[in-house]
Amino acid sequence: MALLYAYERFRRGTGVRALWAYTAVAVVSFGLSFTSPFVVAAIAAIEVARRRGDLRGTAPFAVATTVAAVAFMILYATFYARGPADSLLVEYFETAYAPAATPMQLPSWLVGQTVDVLRELTGVSSGLVVLLLLAAGFGATARNASSTLAAFLPVVASINVAASALRLYPYGVVRLSVYLAPVLCMLLAAGIGLLLPRDRRSWLSYVAVAAVLYALFYPVVAGARPYLGTGWRTEHIRDLVRTLAEERAHGEGLYVNEDAEPAFRFYWVKNGRRVEDEEIVWAGRLARDPGLHAPEIAELSERFEVLWALFSHIDPGELRALRALLLERYECDRSVVEGDARLERYRRTEKPPGPGTTQQPESYSESDSGTSGEGA
Repeated sequence: MALLYAYERFRRGTGVRALWAYTAVAVVSFGLSFTSPFVVAAIAAIEVARRRGDLRGTAPFAVATTVAAVAFMILYATFYARGPADSLLVEYFETAYAPAATPMQLPSWLVGQTVDVLRELTGVSSGLVVLLLLAAGFGATARNASSTLAAFLPVVASINVAASALRLYPYGVVRLSVYLAPVLCMLLAAGIGLLLPRDRRSWLSYVAVAAVLYALFYPVVAGARPYLGTGWRTEHIRDLVRTLAEERAHGEGLYVNEDAEPAFRFYWVKNGRRVEDEEIVWAGRLARDPGLHAPEIAELSERFEVLWALFSHIDPGELRALRALLLERYECDRSVVEGDARLERYRRTEKPPGPGTTQQPESYSESDSGTSGEGA
């Protein structure tokens, strides 16, 4: 939004200072946001289209954009160039790269990715409602001085898709598309504004506005309920964390896999504990080569005689490998399973068995564990 504001200041004829202010904002933004180059490129494309061959009028902005581009290339070569070569990163976002090799799949992929982002960023569960309100917003803003706003969203999204096709940056990942949220909200507001009654005596207009507000805000409120009541989405670990808080003694280790961390933190605090006060080891996501956990498990066995392990949202193969590594140095005397989550207590053996040991943890029923239900 800072870039759009600086560009509008320049476009409205506030002089050279506004142009250099835009350049400064662009250069600084490159160090703060991976998506800022998309915004700068979109603004440059809009400016060129607006000038329509007026080279003299475009020259000052072209100079400013060139300065920003040089700064970006220096930053990219220094800090970011190895990113696209990171096979783990590329594999993680595989579905968010445009299927350039199979053009027939591109339309369905593009629609699916776009609708998902629109629904998540706006909180509207209906993709059709979002598209209709955005269309109304485009119509409202294109008729007045805010035409930059109407042009910006499709242009910057197209640049993001092109970068995705080149496997430089994913498209359709919500947390990586937050930069679109301010413009989306303004366009939606403009679309809703078209529905506001011009004649206060027209009750049909009020009904239409009420229907739109219901369609917009009910999914937001309903979607917030799981976050407020049970933490991140619907989890199975609520009762497991309560069991852990009640039974774990001071000084016993705690091993939690990375993807369980958000929900664990939520329930741990709800049980009156502080994450900062505990010796918690977070197990990284190493599904491609779970054997890389071995040094970490060896260190844990040296530090803790008793170790509690909590696993949730973890790759099954990685879970099997982790438990096998733990059983090489510990024996499991407590195991509670809730849905896809698992809480286990391990006690260090007198002499760590050699690799390949196939000791199996003892299974406990829900009545043994003291927990029941989904825990959502």
